[in-house]
Amino acid sequence: MREHDTRPPAQTKRDAVLLGLALMVYLTLTGVCLSLVPVIAPQMQDQFGLSSSQIGLLTSMFMLTTSLGAIPMGLAGARWGGRVLVFGGGLFIVGLILFAATASYPWFLVARLIQGSGQAPVRLSVPRSSLSRSIAGTMDGHSALSAWARAWACS
Repeated sequence: MREHDTRPPAQTKRDAVLLGLALMVYLTLTGVCLSLVPVIAPQMQDQFGLSSSQIGLLTSMFMLTTSLGAIPMGLAGARWGGRVLVFGGGLFIVGLILFAATASYPWFLVARLIQGSGQAPVRLSVPRSSLSRSIAGTMDGHSALSAWARAWACS
């Protein structure tokens, strides 16, 4: 435990468990979101007249935004900690709602861009952030990285 952390060990251990659970839910939602587009592709082609390449671009937009956003979100996570994860979760939810509520291809792309931006804090930056490092000392070894790896495996 760090010297400046005055919370009892039980509370910091609970925080580590809550972080692990939050990451599992977050990563599960992003996994569902990523795999949902191929599942609904036939309906999107019929209902909105989208081509296979347009549907592929929806998935690519999500992954590209996630990959490009990981570095800035990692830097933000090092500076502002868990608030970046909360901000990313909010962006992700906004993207999900926009994707569900829209009926035009440009807005589908915007929604996927927002979803990818909201998902960026989780995949690459959370294990290295100050939030993870502060919780890692609450249990044995690298518990925050371990919690992230378990969340990744469950998604």
